[in-house]
Amino acid sequence: MNEVLNNNREEKKIATILSYPMNQVRFWASEQFGQKKFNPDTFEKLVEKIRPLAQDADLFENELKNVRAALATGEASRTPNLSTPQNQLLWGGALATIANTPMLMKGWKPQNVSRSMTDMPLWSQVAHCPDARSELRENAFILATSLKNPQTRMRWGAPDNGYPDVSYYFNRDKNMINLDLVWSLMIGMEHSRAANLHEIGHSQGTIHFPQAVDKAYADMIDAYKKSRDKNLSKEERKKYRKEMRAKQIDYKMRFLIFDEAENNYANRFAVNQSQRSAQDFGVAVNTLETTLCLPLMGMVSADGKPVEKTGEPSAMDRFSNLKKVLRYSFYINNGMADDTDAGWASIGIRKDWLFGVDKNGNKIDAETSFKEIRRMCTELEALQPTSRDRLGGQNFYNKKMEDCSVKRCDLIDELYERFVSPLIPELVQEQEKQMEERKKQQQQQQQQQQGGQQQDQQDGEGGEGQGEGQQSDQSQGNGSQSGQRGDSSQSSSSGGGSMGDMDDFDDDDEGDASETEIQKQIDDMERQMSEAVKKLKEEAEKQGEEENGKDGKENGEGKESSEDGDKEGKKAGKEGKEGKEDKDSNKDQGESLEDLVKKPNNSENTKTTNESESKAGQQTKENNKGERQEIWKGNPKSAGGKPTINDFMPERLREANEYNDIINRHQQTTKRVKALLTRLQNEYFGKEVESRRRTLVPEDNDLGKFDLDSYIERRKKLATGQQVDERDFEHFKVKGEKEKIPAPIDIAILIDRSGSMGKGKGSKLDTALSTACVLYEAARKNPYFNVYITAMGEPKALSVAEPGQSEAEIAKKIMTVQDICGGCQDHMQDAILSTMERIKGNKKQEYSGVSHFFVISDGNFGDERYSVPTVKQICESSKNITFNFILTEKNKNMIEALSDEMSKGFGSQRIDRVHISGETGIDTALTSMLNRRMVEMKKIPAQRNTQKKAQMGKLLDTLNAQRKDRR
Repeated sequence: MNEVLNNNREEKKIATILSYPMNQVRFWASEQFGQKKFNPDTFEKLVEKIRPLAQDADLFENELKNVRAALATGEASRTPNLSTPQNQLLWGGALATIANTPMLMKGWKPQNVSRSMTDMPLWSQVAHCPDARSELRENAFILATSLKNPQTRMRWGAPDNGYPDVSYYFNRDKNMINLDLVWSLMIGMEHSRAANLHEIGHSQGTIHFPQAVDKAYADMIDAYKKSRDKNLSKEERKKYRKEMRAKQIDYKMRFLIFDEAENNYANRFAVNQSQRSAQDFGVAVNTLETTLCLPLMGMVSADGKPVEKTGEPSAMDRFSNLKKVLRYSFYINNGMADDTDAGWASIGIRKDWLFGVDKNGNKIDAETSFKEIRRMCTELEALQPTSRDRLGGQNFYNKKMEDCSVKRCDLIDELYERFVSPLIPELVQEQEKQMEERKKQQQQQQQQQQGGQQQDQQDGEGGEGQGEGQQSDQSQGNGSQSGQRGDSSQSSSSGGGSMGDMDDFDDDDEGDASETEIQKQIDDMERQMSEAVKKLKEEAEKQGEEENGKDGKENGEGKESSEDGDKEGKKAGKEGKEGKEDKDSNKDQGESLEDLVKKPNNSENTKTTNESESKAGQQTKENNKGERQEIWKGNPKSAGGKPTINDFMPERLREANEYNDIINRHQQTTKRVKALLTRLQNEYFGKEVESRRRTLVPEDNDLGKFDLDSYIERRKKLATGQQVDERDFEHFKVKGEKEKIPAPIDIAILIDRSGSMGKGKGSKLDTALSTACVLYEAARKNPYFNVYITAMGEPKALSVAEPGQSEAEIAKKIMTVQDICGGCQDHMQDAILSTMERIKGNKKQEYSGVSHFFVISDGNFGDERYSVPTVKQICESSKNITFNFILTEKNKNMIEALSDEMSKGFGSQRIDRVHISGETGIDTALTSMLNRRMVEMKKIPAQRNTQKKAQMGKLLDTLNAQRKDRR
């Protein structure tokens, strides 16, 4: 039967996510932080909410003392411990309290105080503690393999504009990823990886912007020029000002829709990385949205119910609702809620507020509009390269990514024209109405001020003069206000200087459009756009300004205005750039994956080191076994100081221990697999036998129950001078209850290393080796699992790892596999038989469980006319051996035919297969198949090792004889 991988559908639902107590606390904390309500009292409430959830009460209370010391002094008394979700939220709450309540710093020492959080010693202590650096390593590996760029640097950072803004972004110019430390601690570091992957998706694939944006910008500038043309009448200029405001809304709306629609691609990109990792990023993406974004946007309350809006919807309400449909189309597809009317309503979305036109421009109703928008959003998700496209090389992959970006832009253009353009007239009308109301309010205020001043006039002549002076003052005041409006407009727009004074007119001032509620909402939405889209918006405006200036000079019209606009644009651009650099006060320039793996501590980027940390450093390493221990640094010595093979290896090989590199890149995955094996071990006992309890005298005087083995064992002890006690004289068996005896199982991983598996980092071969090594490491100290790794050859296979081997031995063989691969090194028969020989020779315990073979290949073997019949013969001859094929290509082959042939009866318990996409999903497929096999093993009795060795030996003799005859 084919393996069907569990996609954790229930775990992705809002109701399930918010059913977990920790997520309920995270939701509450996000609400408080988002509303800037985090103060010392809020922190204490957070502590009381977390305390009952801490699994290790002592660990939590000890860390709480450390956190409180940090809040009181601005410095942690010892190294922060972020090893549990509760501790992470505790530190996140502490940093949020400092961000929202800077008055706390009054009692701190001057050296601990800073206006920028990233410049505080406390920030450095948290960001560079072992747990935070371990998480950086985990993210660095995931993101480096996604980017195909291992030199990308990473750091823990904060928003340029301060908290509670959210700051996950990729800086293309610096080739650096900024991870938001405080929000990662608040929502859980494991879930925050989804945000990192989302931004990486944007950085890789958000390359172009819709073509209609260029025209919208040009139309807006054209209307702006005409509104300032002195050759036109006042009425004509007024008409063009109104047109300019409409074009400005249209232009900004296009980028807002582009940003939201493009999120469908970026989120799917993030979820697809689950196929390359043991973590289900589909669950992480939904958890992140539920515990961070929903409370910040105020869409859902803590009990998971939508926040409903009452009354007739405005045009802006309709637009916001449409944006939410674009955003949550992916999340519905990803299982956050059911794709039903009730499911959409549960996240506060109103389908009945939608309307649009079909491709021919005919009006369509809300339901039809909704279905069309959903179809287009789902198509946007899929418009990205597949894992198979990576096999074509980096240039091919990049070209495919660029083509997909263009197609998405075309689709977004169509979406905008059909469902947003019909809203623009209503939005413009609403804005004009708001401007008119604001103008009336200003006039009333001026009249009231003038009336008050007129009461103080002494005489008519003086009053007249005063009135003139007042008028002059008002004129100056208006000029000042206009200047402020220009600055405000520039700051809210990411781009041009020529746009800075769009609402600053020299006659008939109609009011400031930027002060309307519509423009404020648009500005808020623009601030929330992804960094990649903001960058494209800046480039679009810069390009538009350059073309506009060029056209103006060529035509000889408005030359002075054009030159002024160019100067203002350059000045605004320069100021914006300098301002951004000033805001980024974080001196940490990040570290690459290579740096993170090699350096146990980041002393270069740590501004200050806690003295108590350095004093207790050695003790800390000993106490934190496994969980927070730093990575291997060099030449390990075996127990007793005796040299290992690694000590005699060349320096190049010692420094590049491939096995350790793999395990260090997958520390979190190894922990999860180790936990899985422990759970399986606790659930499975391989053999039930009667208890071996014995007595001094026989029950019922039955001398037939005399146990000769125990008598011989006592005689041996006496002969060798060993101490004996009363139990050694108990030689008569007693019939007792059955007891469960563990029976170790064998896991043999056979890896195809032919040309179809690729070569180098990120290839199918690399992923298969990494998966095998992670499983080997997870099972290394578990006596219930014996893991073997074998690389196929042509025809001779290479044993990569077997129980009891050292890291250095395995590393040397991994390097051999990496160096000698390609061609037709996919002969499976020798790999199977040689591994069976090793399994047979390693049977030391009394009972043995099932031997599971996991074959990672494209399904085509160079010796398939011999190896496939061998698989069939083994399956038919032994019920304690299974074959599980993880096929990286979906094509017709002999393994598929054999699997289908044996898919009925007991054959289905002997052979199985699963198809995955390229190199992705190998680890998930292997652990999932292993889990199912362990469940099935409860039905298969274990064997005595002597019996299994005899059966396996007989089978091997037969198979080897057949192979010899063929030669």
